[in-house]
Order: sequence, then C-alpha cells, then structure tokens
Amino acid sequence: MLPGVTPRLVWSVIVDGRDGEFRSLVDAQTGAVVRTDDLVRRADGTGRVFESNPVVSRQNESLVDDGDADSAVPTAAYSRVTLHHLDGSGRLSGSYANIALPASAQVTSSSNAFGYSRHDDRFEQVMAYYAVDTAQSYLHRLGFKGVNGESQDLLPDASSQDNSWYSPEADTITFGSGDVDDAEDAKVIWHEYGHAVQDAQVPGFGTRRRTPPRRRSASAVWTPTRRSPTRPARCTTTVRSGRGRWRRPASSRPPSATEG
Repeated sequence: MLPGVTPRLVWSVIVDGRDGEFRSLVDAQTGAVVRTDDLVRRADGTGRVFESNPVVSRQNESLVDDGDADSAVPTAAYSRVTLHHLDGSGRLSGSYANIALPASAQVTSSSNAFGYSRHDDRFEQVMAYYAVDTAQSYLHRLGFKGVNGESQDLLPDASSQDNSWYSPEADTITFGSGDVDDAEDAKVIWHEYGHAVQDAQVPGFGTRRRTPPRRRSASAVWTPTRRSPTRPARCTTTVRSGRGRWRRPASSRPPSATEG
C-alpha cells in the first residue's frame, strides 16, 4: 500500500538490469508505473591518473620507463580526476568497472580517495578503473547503453608478461607489468576493453583462424576515438606496437609479445 492523501494499492517490482537494480511501484488496478527508484548505492571518489599516457599528454618521446621510477615522469603528466559510479564499498568497484584482484592486493579507501604515483602498483588499479569507466560512460552518452554495460572485471599487473589480453570465457581483462606496466597506459586499457565491447556485441567473433586480425583491427579503430576529456585532439605519438607504450633503452627492450 502506497501511503498518501489517497492510499493506493501497488505492486513492488524489482528489476536487476545492466544499469543497476531498480524498484518500480505499479498501480494494482491500472497497471501504470507510479514511481521507479534506483536501489544501487553509488558514490564518487577522486583519483590520480595519466590522461592517455605521459608520452602522448606531454608530447615527449624521450620519456623512458626507468624501472617504474616516479622520477621518470614529470609531475605535470598526472591529473586529478573524479571517479564516478563507485559502489561505496571503499574498493574500486562500480557500475562499469571492477578491480577483481585477490582481496589482499586490492586498493581500498574509506574516503574513496585514490591518489598514487606510478611506482605504487595501486596506481595501475586506479588507471584501469578510470579508463574503463569513462569509456563505458562515453558509449552511454552516444546512446549505446547495452554494449558491455556491466561491471567489467579488471586484473592490473596480474601478469609479468609484456602483454595484455581480454579473456572471453572468464570475461576478464589482464594487464601485464613487463616493460612499462600496461595499465599505466590508457590507450592499452581502451584497446583491451574494445575486445570486451566487441565480444558483448558478437560473442565468439574472432575465434576462427582467419578472423583475429579483424578482431584486433576493431579494437585499433575504437582506441583512437577515446581522447583525454581535458585535452583537445592533437597529433599524438605512439611508441612500440602502435599502442602508446613508452620508450625503453633499445638494449633492454624484450621482444614484443603477441598482441592481445
């Protein structure tokens, strides 16, 4: 019974959909929807990230990884951003992205403040969450609300390989830490997320022997559509594999791994 000047008998209908969990009150006599409430707790947080990556944002091809050192990247390469759609748990988990590392490795903050520098592995978790959340929000703004519109599981630094990949069966994205940590580069994150988006549209596409190049091409086309929200489009430089990875002294570069 819905209270009011004239009480109304209503049905309470709860729907768990791609955009969250909602409760609708439906008039028991007319079938009209009286009210719909969002039942999901959401919160905003703050984070420190690279917009794209330092080579692109600073237009400086001389930057090197230098063993993941903070000193290798100028302070100006970092940006303070708002982390949207968090679930309020104190973890980097929200409507469109979820850090799915073991609990002991996950970053937590009771105040939802996640400010780290690149030498701290927690930085890559913030980068992965922010890049995927903003990418899915971009798709929503375009009107595509059902294209992988779920909380994508992310595994930053979960592999020591110089490679990252999307796993269709597990529905996870793994980011390697070989060479430059891949999750420090939003272009790599967007590329791998592109595979998840494509798999959500056409499950299993690219599994045949002749289709992987087309699968990679789709992600390669998607990635440049994502730009820094705070910087205008401009000529950008990418280093290694065409995916925005930074330079490392040639003598210490490992062979390129198979692209994910």
